Amino acid sequence: GVVVPNLIDLEPYAEVPDPALAQQAWPEITEPSLTVLFLSRIQVKKGIEHLIDAISILQRDGRADVRVIVAGSGDDEYVAAMRARAEAAGVADRLTWAGHVGGDLKNSLYAACDVFALPTSQENFGFVFFESLASGTPVVTTDLVDTCHEIERSGGGVIIPQDANRFADAIASFSSGERDGIKMGAAGRAWTLENLDTSRVAAEFEAVYQSRVGG
Repeated sequence: GVVVPNLIDLEPYAEVPDPALAQQAWPEITEPSLTVLFLSRIQVKKGIEHLIDAISILQRDGRADVRVIVAGSGDDEYVAAMRARAEAAGVADRLTWAGHVGGDLKNSLYAACDVFALPTSQENFGFVFFESLASGTPVVTTDLVDTCHEIERSGGGVIIPQDANRFADAIASFSSGERDGIKMGAAGRAWTLENLDTSRVAAEFEAVYQSRVGG
């Protein structure tokens, strides 16, 4: 078998996206708290409940001042249930529900946040992880992601079980300075731009096909 990465358009990330667009749209991003981004469809598979519970744990224990930007849409009933969960946990004021975000605003949002967190139950490639890394923003996700080893190897990712306490610990480590988010973001960006470069990946695909034709 041969493993070749998916093609991902890295042209929008040739330079680190400007965070100003997102900061204008959501001024709370500029507050001194650690800003965590959840960007995905809002559905059971993506595990947003674990992130809500993690923020509740951090607030209860006074370990970190955290704000979450939830970028994405989903079934109205499920979204309402997750908002109610945040309300019941006493952290509704720490979450901003931004709805679907795309294009330049999405890229700006990656760069404007301190950490990208997705407590998902499963992803195969997961474009959002590498978009975040290309934007210079470190990633926290689960060991249920098929590309978790690559994310961790990039130097810009933290891979943990799908557990609210573990997510709380990981997020707190950025707030406390135990983990250097800027350094990790830079490492993850460099790895992504090198290893997922379009011409490099295309050449790998071409080599696979050529080997079969030649065989």
